[in-house]
Amino acid sequence: MVARNLKLLIFASLLIWITITLLVTFTPSSDEKTTETNSDLLKVFTNSTEVKVTKIETVSSSSVSKEIDSTYSDILDAQINKKYCEIESKNGCRFLFAYCLPEQETSSNRHFITYTRIARKLNRTMVLTNVGQSRIRSDRMLPFSFYYDIDALRKNFPDVKFITQEDFRKWTKERHNKPGVVHARIERLEPKNTADLVKPDLKVLKDMRKFDFKFNNSTSFLQLNVGDYGSWASGKGNKKMLRFLINTLNSKKTEEVMLIVHDRKTLFKIKDPIPYAKHLVNAAEKIINGLGEYIAIHWRMEGGEVALMPKCTEQLVTYLKDLTSKTGINNIYFATDYPLSQRPQSDTFHKLSNKHHQAVKMLNSSFYLNTWVSTHSLDYLKEYTALSGPLEDELIGGGLQGILDKLVLIKGSYFISGPKGCCRTVSKYTRRVADERKKLIGKGVKRIKNIVDRWKI
Repeated sequence: MVARNLKLLIFASLLIWITITLLVTFTPSSDEKTTETNSDLLKVFTNSTEVKVTKIETVSSSSVSKEIDSTYSDILDAQINKKYCEIESKNGCRFLFAYCLPEQETSSNRHFITYTRIARKLNRTMVLTNVGQSRIRSDRMLPFSFYYDIDALRKNFPDVKFITQEDFRKWTKERHNKPGVVHARIERLEPKNTADLVKPDLKVLKDMRKFDFKFNNSTSFLQLNVGDYGSWASGKGNKKMLRFLINTLNSKKTEEVMLIVHDRKTLFKIKDPIPYAKHLVNAAEKIINGLGEYIAIHWRMEGGEVALMPKCTEQLVTYLKDLTSKTGINNIYFATDYPLSQRPQSDTFHKLSNKHHQAVKMLNSSFYLNTWVSTHSLDYLKEYTALSGPLEDELIGGGLQGILDKLVLIKGSYFISGPKGCCRTVSKYTRRVADERKKLIGKGVKRIKNIVDRWKI
């Protein structure tokens, strides 16, 4: 209603201005007749006399029209900004969009917190990037809330505003004056703490087609060189690097959208990751309560020696028989990157062989293995019919189930992982589980009997 009234007001003002201009333009000179009837003036509008109206048309259709269109667009954009970022100004919105976070979920979770800290320093609203198949990336189809607890994130960052990727996309589409963009890429290159203007990244332009940004010759593509990781991983070097990043990025504060990306290394030390979505926590608790005491196994076969897989299983079977005999715990929960559905649970696990199949078949024949598939713990997702397509793709590979496994592994009575040669031993996923178990032991949780043990070959 406000926009309609403003439009009518502007239109009425334009008519008054044109009428006054006509009266001034067509007033006779001193050596002409000083009388002019209303009918004579009407002839001007109907082109029934030889009086030229080019000047009138030029004024109304060019500079004045553009000025009024621009003013009107600014007014509408201010209202659109208020709708999406709570600030009524034509330049009121400032967003940070980490559109392609590196690594899989355990690491990208922490990378997202890094960028949230940067958004806080820059006083920008943080876009909640889409998720899917264990990634946080704008080209994925599931909303951020499907992996993470947004309320808990807001509680941890009460001074940061957040917006979903979908609402952010709508904002770019609704804007009359399309938002300007700066793109920043953080690289571990020398000389450190320097910035370069680089050529536009065509892949970025392609990835951003679903949004409506203003890319033109004045769009800046920055490369921020922070040097070797060892020089800024901690201490004064890290503080100096952060100061360089914030000062450089703040120099581009006039641009409404900042697109940002970096390589694999975490820019700052992160104490706690983003808490997971309540629906995943509830699904995990259902498994945990159903199993009671259980032995939790994580076997990430990727990175293990293929020829050793059968021997690894033999030794794991021996280890489990001994552990179940000593503890009286017979329930086993098995988490792995081996394909429990159609594809491996990790999108970096590409070299499956008969040795892998043989190893899992041997383990299955020795123990009943509870998994996210056998427990039907994610069947409730069928209720989300609006996301049936993306969810079908998600459950074929990894992502939601990797988070579910992690939550169940953390609460196991015993946690077992593989030895060198059988798996990738340097795993952030395994370390995250172990870290959380250590915290629970520190809190006095009696059901947790160890942090992590490995069977031997």
